[in-house]
Amino acid sequence: MTDSFWQTLLDLKALGEFEFIPQFSLNTNERVYFENKTSTVFQLIRNFMIEQAAAMNKGSNPYDGYINTGDLRLTWPPDLAWAELLENACQAFKLLYSINYQLWKIDELKKKKK
Repeated sequence: MTDSFWQTLLDLKALGEFEFIPQFSLNTNERVYFENKTSTVFQLIRNFMIEQAAAMNKGSNPYDGYINTGDLRLTWPPDLAWAELLENACQAFKLLYSINYQLWKIDELKKKKK
């Protein structure tokens, strides 16, 4: 992914309480090498790499069209003014649409190369 993809992902942090919820937790051996709860980008890449390493060790295809490294969550406080909530939600939708498009585009480019 390009730098603009990661920037778009991080732009969500300015709109509300943004967090990455991993698909799985680290085991004791992995935690020593990969523990980091402060960087969303690090956690996302870490989960992708751990999943890819596990697939490689099993001898399976590293990419079968679907990779689930976790979920993104953006929430707002219940007392946020309606106008601000609406503005932030619209901006978040625009950013998530861009992220989704970039993920789709990279997948389409990979398919065309095959």
